[in-house]
Amino acid sequence: MATYEATRYSITGANILGDTIPAPSIVDGTVSNTEFSYINTLSSNAQTQLTARLPLAGGTMTGNVDFADDAKARFGDSNDLEIYHDASNSYIKNSTGYLKFLEDNFSFKNNADSATFLTLSTSGCVGDFISGQPSESTGASDDLILISDTSDSGNMKKITVANSALAGPTGPPGGAGPPGPTGPNGPPGPTGPPGPVPSSGTAIGAIRELCLYSSGGPVPTTLAIAVNTEITPNTYSSGGAYVSDVPDNIAAFVYTAVSFPARGFYQNTGHSIQSKTRATLTGTWRMIVPLYYTYGTTGGGGGFPWAASRAGLAMRVS
Repeated sequence: MATYEATRYSITGANILGDTIPAPSIVDGTVSNTEFSYINTLSSNAQTQLTARLPLAGGTMTGNVDFADDAKARFGDSNDLEIYHDASNSYIKNSTGYLKFLEDNFSFKNNADSATFLTLSTSGCVGDFISGQPSESTGASDDLILISDTSDSGNMKKITVANSALAGPTGPPGGAGPPGPTGPNGPPGPTGPPGPVPSSGTAIGAIRELCLYSSGGPVPTTLAIAVNTEITPNTYSSGGAYVSDVPDNIAAFVYTAVSFPARGFYQNTGHSIQSKTRATLTGTWRMIVPLYYTYGTTGGGGGFPWAASRAGLAMRVS
């Protein structure tokens, strides 16, 4: 192919005078005026420059592709996907179908690539956002945070779904476990305030001494009244025994390992203690200290029969 400079000056004066330029004067006759016009703008071999261009059918880029602000990289027959920057923000806009991310591992990091906000992988999700501040965390207990569009003027709303809400349905309750060990007893409670003082020796709450004696000649067969037993003193009669509320002062008496206090009745002339004053107390009285009647005979040749009755305490309850 002829060069532009070689052909340009290959014209003889005779040809110019004849007002014609024969084909051989343009070297080989293969370069037209149009071709000369295009080639004249190139600074080097045309084929070399064409080879350096990216073909429409595709090829390999070995350098950066720069887009000015608001210049969009558009994809799809109808420009369905756009990627661009408007001098303030960057955008990825999809107008058809889903914007799919086909990847098994995602990592959302800060601009300096020095901190990880959120990691998504096939093994789970790690990371969370609290009050708009990123923080790193680990473990399967993190909550899942969703961002959803709402009808409130297009504002975005953060919805936190607790990890427990992502679990499967709750199974039936298990059986009751064995009872735990009994705990230690607590300390005793404080002592309550004292009750009201009875208005008299016969009023509710009053406490009096009572003592057994024989209602007649025979020895009583009722020889004790136990604690919590309730009686009416002035009408009490059981097993040949009455109740008196005026026991005597007697000295301590010890016989066969039985000790009697100094309140009650005692005699050393027989087994039947008689002729004592019967109680005049009415109402119901509950024994709080038991009373006893006992008798026997002293040992030795000069033995004598004896009888003793130990006083007990009763409280009027009604």
